[in-house]
Amino acid sequence: MQVGDILTVEITSIGMDGEGVAKVDGLVLFIPGTLVGETAKVQITQVKKSFCFAKVIKILVASPDRERPSARYALSAAVARICTSTTKSSLKSRDFTSRIV
Repeated sequence: MQVGDILTVEITSIGMDGEGVAKVDGLVLFIPGTLVGETAKVQITQVKKSFCFAKVIKILVASPDRERPSARYALSAAVARICTSTTKSSLKSRDFTSRIV
């Protein structure tokens, strides 16, 4: 197994840090953001002697325990992005005007 390999795995348990755990050819994969019972397409990000780390490319079969973010959460996340962008923009313009004066 090498960094960059793409695999389809089934999450069979949860690791100590809350990441999903799968096994492929006797090698343990730790995959953050997955739940027990899910099937996911993952990409290997780090390879060690007896285990690997991977990131999710796509959840193919979601766990019944997986919840979609509510519309309220999505709206607050969008507002946060706009506020952050506006703050950065105003800081840039403020810095620009202070240089002119």
